[in-house]
Amino acid sequence: MKISEMLKRENFYEINRKTLSSFYADGTETTKLYIYPKLNAIVSQKPSSNVKGYLLCEYSVRSNIFKKIIVLMYVNLCMLSRGILSDRAIEVRGKINNDILIYPCNKKYRIFDFKKQTVDVIIKDGFCASDLRHEIEFRGKDSLPSFVPRLLSFSEKGYKEIIIDGRPLARIGDGFQKYRDMAYNQLCAYMASQADVIDSKTYVRKLKRKTEELATDKVKDKECLQKIISTFEKIKIEDEIPISFSHGDLQAGNIWVENKTEKVFIIDWESWGVRSCWYDKAVLYDNLRPGGLDAYFKNKIDITERVVVLFEDLIFQLTELNNLPGNFGEEQFEKYLLQLNKYIERMGT
Repeated sequence: MKISEMLKRENFYEINRKTLSSFYADGTETTKLYIYPKLNAIVSQKPSSNVKGYLLCEYSVRSNIFKKIIVLMYVNLCMLSRGILSDRAIEVRGKINNDILIYPCNKKYRIFDFKKQTVDVIIKDGFCASDLRHEIEFRGKDSLPSFVPRLLSFSEKGYKEIIIDGRPLARIGDGFQKYRDMAYNQLCAYMASQADVIDSKTYVRKLKRKTEELATDKVKDKECLQKIISTFEKIKIEDEIPISFSHGDLQAGNIWVENKTEKVFIIDWESWGVRSCWYDKAVLYDNLRPGGLDAYFKNKIDITERVVVLFEDLIFQLTELNNLPGNFGEEQFEKYLLQLNKYIERMGT
């Protein structure tokens, strides 16, 4: 989620102040930080060359050379502007050096320290920490596959890891398909050791129970939700469903390629769990995210796979909704629900 969207959704500046002041917890002095919504970044007045270099890599456009030049010029101008081109300055209680880059995310912050070559991931003030704890539950294990970045430390407040010297797959042009396949094949090899099959009726009942558990008061149109569940139950699908360990949000932004080694890492494990073996493929190859349902339905996919993936995605969206504070996400979820209902009505006929 971009800062521009957060500004519409929440009291962004106050959340910034509280979250960062709590993290640094240094009452001896304050630091002025500058917010750049188009770069989705918060930096000091005079960011270091390390911060600038990271942003230049992060916003390297992969297709249009003219657009790439414009973007690179904009990043350089912002970093040299001493805050003039920023949206707003905020004061944070704490000593923050020029090697710090802060990325606000949907529910958390990534605080990069290029002097120490580490990044701290913390929950945003007022937001539920269950996703972060869920990620730590998996990444805190002693035995993990090589494509999962190791944690340096973790606590109830968040975790610390090494900065990956690389680029997200979403910013890679040449070699995109190669690295995408590498990431998916590595995940599949890990999934294979935990693969199983489950009776389709049993699995659909399980998905139904989970959906109903997640249907809190934040779901305003429960009639539409129940209609979707009923349609899923009526559609005839195959007898057995292949299930296994799943990342849950395997989109290109969560795959990183190390610059020197070309080693592929998969990050953001907040949504890991057991799902059908089709779900991660749907996200990464069939444009379920960030393309959405319109993009996903352009693919020719077996009816069984489509029904199961959509049911699982409904649970993913409900979980996301419930882990946001207040009424955040309700409007977006209602739009998703109506769109999903429109598509599955066609499937059920």
